[in-house]
Amino acid sequence: MCTLSIVRGAESADQPLLTLIMNRDELRGRASSLPPEIRLINGVPVLMPVDAESGGTWIAVNQHAVIFALLNANPEHAVPPAPARRSRGLIIPDLASCTSLSAAVARASTLDARAFSPFSLVMFDRSQTACLRSDGTSVVAEPTHGTQLPAVWSSSGLGDHRVISPRARLFEQTVGAACGPSQARAAQAEFHRHSWPHAPELSVAMSRADARTVSRTRIELFPHQATMSVEVLNDQPQLDGAAVNITLTISSPRTEPAL
Repeated sequence: MCTLSIVRGAESADQPLLTLIMNRDELRGRASSLPPEIRLINGVPVLMPVDAESGGTWIAVNQHAVIFALLNANPEHAVPPAPARRSRGLIIPDLASCTSLSAAVARASTLDARAFSPFSLVMFDRSQTACLRSDGTSVVAEPTHGTQLPAVWSSSGLGDHRVISPRARLFEQTVGAACGPSQARAAQAEFHRHSWPHAPELSVAMSRADARTVSRTRIELFPHQATMSVEVLNDQPQLDGAAVNITLTISSPRTEPAL
């Protein structure tokens, strides 16, 4: 249950190359996450918030400018998978030490899908996007040429089919219609605060009896650093919350083959 979006910025030192925002939706009884921190994973600095229950995460960026974001998947006609053995929150820490997007895709493709409930894993570097999906039985990589920025991904415990289309239309009407990187980032921020009064359970900033948007994470990738801001939200997720901001130094870019 989440909404993830990404917009491309300007090629300048004072403007982000990419801005990613992710609304995290969780059951109301779930423990609050821990603030973002920099962890060493296999010797690689990784900036990530931490789920208090699994010790994993739903979003991260590493020293090599590889960004990871994980959404639960709730297909309309899914065959119930076998009980998961591991939390999906452990997927990103398993991948976060990869030094390139291509290496992350290769490692993610070897995940044992049967060990996790269905998920969508979206990964980025400075110039490319990769998305892998699992139905609980296999992991499949989507064609990378089909992802154009700006882009949005959505999921909902009510069924992903109920939220993907309305949120995508709203994204196109707001972020997609923006003129220039600065306007797109402003529209993106408003998109992630949006709530339909008549359908809060389907909204980007969602709320229903058993679940709500509990946090909003923003990652901005610059040529030499990445910044992460995590807002902890209250029962009105369309409003701003208290934020924790952390910066990670990014190593110099290397030439990587196209995916």
